[in-house]
Amino acid sequence: MTAAFRRLQRVLKLERKQGYQNKAVVGGMRQLAVFWVTQAREEALDEADRAFVEQTADLLMGYDRLAAAAKRAEVVLGLLERLEAREQRLGGRSAAPAVGERAARPRKPAPPRRAKRAQPSTRAETLEPAAATPAPEPEPDVVEEANPALLARPVTALKGVGPKIAEKLSRLGAGTIGELLAIYPRRYDDYSLMKPINRLVYGEQVTVVGTVWEARARRTRTGEIVQAQVSDGTGRVQVTWFNQPWLANQLKAGMQIVL
Repeated sequence: MTAAFRRLQRVLKLERKQGYQNKAVVGGMRQLAVFWVTQAREEALDEADRAFVEQTADLLMGYDRLAAAAKRAEVVLGLLERLEAREQRLGGRSAAPAVGERAARPRKPAPPRRAKRAQPSTRAETLEPAAATPAPEPEPDVVEEANPALLARPVTALKGVGPKIAEKLSRLGAGTIGELLAIYPRRYDDYSLMKPINRLVYGEQVTVVGTVWEARARRTRTGEIVQAQVSDGTGRVQVTWFNQPWLANQLKAGMQIVL
């Protein structure tokens, strides 16, 4: 059994052991399907394998929507049976080693022994140089499964996470390390999208490179703000930072900044 199918089997057995709570992997079965299906497609040996991969991906993507444990158990046990049937069907068929599997390598012949150096004599002897030993092939990286016991530990087990930070994380629904890893970014900012100031459009997120003309801090009813005038030669904008008064001393006239 190749790496992708063996990993799927391990995760399904762990899910069965944990009572079908969708916690065998961080992010649940849906997250497993996202990364598993690509590797499994590459390791598929025939048309039956490819059909099995696509059907399995569909089942895993909808696993979290199955509220009843009996329905989840039906999916997990069914996939385990199909994996066993696949193993029996393939029998002794061999496949190219997949990512994460170690390929069996033939034994390397022992390098020839060096001839013993002869004692000095009146006749010079020429020794043939020993054959160079080939460099060992690098071992492929082996992906280890996450330890459920470690993922179940509280976030305070992490270095630098104290009671105050743990309280903030709990508001996000992260009480354990596993839950913290399942919190994904809300958006992605592409800072390679650059525009001159005179072409900015309200509401879009782009990067601007400009020069500071002046910067000053002032107090408002809700706190302190720092405002700066920034120009790039095509236009000028006013930039505002909230509750960061120390920026007024760092933003000097003539300084070039990226916004």
